[in-house]
Amino acid sequence: MSDAEEGRMLLMEDFTRELTALEKAGGPVPPDHRIWKKARALGYETSVPETEDDQPEQTEAGAQIEADETDFIQLEAARADAEASQAEADPAEGSAIEASNEEAAKVDMSTVEDFKALGLQNEAKETDELVPDWAGEAAKYEWKAEYGDVGPADPRLEKMLFYSEHAVRKGVEYDTIANMKATFESENTIERILRFEDAGLHPIMLENIKLCQYDSPTPIQQYVLPAVYQNLDVIGVAQTGSGKTAAFLIPVLSKLMGKAKTLAAPRPDLTTGFHRDQGICSEPLVLIVVPTRELACQVFDEARRLCYRSMLRPCVVYGGAPTRPQIDDLTKGCDILIGTAGRLADFCTRPMLLSMTRLKYTIIDEADEMISPDWKDTMDKILGGGELKVQDVLEVDERMKDKCLHDLMMSMLPGRTMIFVNNQRAVDYVDDFLFQKGLPVTSIHGSRTQLEREDAL
Repeated sequence: MSDAEEGRMLLMEDFTRELTALEKAGGPVPPDHRIWKKARALGYETSVPETEDDQPEQTEAGAQIEADETDFIQLEAARADAEASQAEADPAEGSAIEASNEEAAKVDMSTVEDFKALGLQNEAKETDELVPDWAGEAAKYEWKAEYGDVGPADPRLEKMLFYSEHAVRKGVEYDTIANMKATFESENTIERILRFEDAGLHPIMLENIKLCQYDSPTPIQQYVLPAVYQNLDVIGVAQTGSGKTAAFLIPVLSKLMGKAKTLAAPRPDLTTGFHRDQGICSEPLVLIVVPTRELACQVFDEARRLCYRSMLRPCVVYGGAPTRPQIDDLTKGCDILIGTAGRLADFCTRPMLLSMTRLKYTIIDEADEMISPDWKDTMDKILGGGELKVQDVLEVDERMKDKCLHDLMMSMLPGRTMIFVNNQRAVDYVDDFLFQKGLPVTSIHGSRTQLEREDAL
């Protein structure tokens, strides 16, 4: 089989898979569906049901679209033959073939748009919507060093994020959900917000909300947004489709948007290309733990939209997918990390890959499942940043502090210990007390001379 025939066969296999998926999802495919135009281009004439469009009175524009599409498929087959021949040619001939292929690939943009309309996204060379093999590799807004606080619009990415057929839209039951009564329990007073414009959100977040076509906050969003802005811990319970994902993403991302340059870890400029040697340790500001791979991809998809035109860079990690691409993406820099518990626990054991030292927000989606005993060890490893850290707090009478401090020091294994107190006078007192007890001790505070400070260190 020639490379051209193999290429055509692959196109036919893609068509068959797409048709099968459509039939499984909604039964027989309507005769006017775009997939039948794709079938004609591939020579599946007998498989195409009769429609009015199949009558001889075909418009000139329609004929041109189908002709262009057929030409495009033939172009792909010719390209495959050229590439096969190039392997046997000398370098000069190979370069000439490659150059001629590039010339042939310069398809008129109106024709490319027609290909997209016909469902040939993967074949169009200037497609606005690149569909990766893994959802975690989907395109996201990449920041340039010269940007100010707000990045410029990216029309291609914006179209993909907000206007493609895969973009999330409010559901058909939105009005029903919007009218549900919400119950809020807290020792703090929270005034619910009825408009996103009244929530104190970052201007870019408001723009992204409009692009998402979210008209007004759902009941859970009305209370969660102001609660997060008051730095309160929140537990939200609501039914599927009520806007829980946006309820926690919108306020958290909005609060970080104006501080990303200060809080986020340095990262390479990805707009000029990336090599693994440029990779860094990922230090996210937000960690979102979810129980399933599908939910991880869903949250990541929403984060891509809400982070648009900001410096915040979302990443997602989950099991069942290759680790290498996920590791590569993390080493490019990550501010918002979404992941399933197992893959996160694995990556947390790699300190050169992932660190939680900059973490500001932790969000546990489907928390009722994630805090069950079955997940305890895994969650401890994740929330501990790779190892479980335990902090003991002892509350003692003021008059017993000296004795308790000495007893604690003597009960520990020999080692270096740092003791913090709240003023300079207390530093001198504790220093003298431990010295009188025979412990090797030194101290440092702001009133010491530079020589004394360096000597202590």
